[in-house]
Parts: sequence; C-alpha cells; structure tokens
Amino acid sequence: MIIDLATTYGACRNTVRYVCETTKATAASVDYTYPIEDGDLVQRFRDAVEKETREGRIVRVAIIDTVVANPGVRMPFEMLTQACRELGVMSLIDGAHGVGHIDLDLTVLDPDFFVSNCYK
Repeated sequence: MIIDLATTYGACRNTVRYVCETTKATAASVDYTYPIEDGDLVQRFRDAVEKETREGRIVRVAIIDTVVANPGVRMPFEMLTQACRELGVMSLIDGAHGVGHIDLDLTVLDPDFFVSNCYK
C-alpha cells in the first residue's frame, strides 16, 4: 500500500493512481485541511498508517512533499520521515518545491528515497 497526504502534488498523486490501476498496489490518503499544526498532521499520518495496519493492509511507502505546491507551505517532512522510520514505512520525499527554498540535509534526514527536479 502507498500512502500520501491530502496536499500531495497532483502529478505524484496521478502516478500513485496509475500504479494502483496497473498493479495490485492500493493507496490511501491522509485527509486534513489547512490550517493544521505540524504535530497534528504527523499524528493524523500515524493514525492513518495504524488504521491500515489494523485492517490488514501493509503500508509500504509514504509520499511526502518538502514544500506543498498548493497552498505553498513547508511540510514537517523531517517529523514525517521519522514517523515512517518508526512505523516501518519507506519514505519517499518529493523535494521538487523545496530545493533552493529550504535547507535540505539528506544525511540528517536519511529518507529511503528523495526525488526532485530542477525546473522550479
């Protein structure tokens, strides 16, 4: 299972949809509305992963933005990456909107995957 967040970038969400349509993968999304405190968002993420686990689904990977394209806010991606580590979920960080805008120390962050591009 792939889990993303309500504000995951549209192209990434479309990729998840495609993967689910062409393989046996399934997906879930963590719903929320801004404004939301970082700690509350991380707790909703944890709750969503634990709910899927209780229902017999194994969350394999989480897609997490560094900076959300819309509404243009910095995600608590460090705390979400740590939560992934604690929950046994691989973290896939979408850094496209963060490169050049925020400090990114991949050695400290230590995600399973970090992807970006240079067109922003």
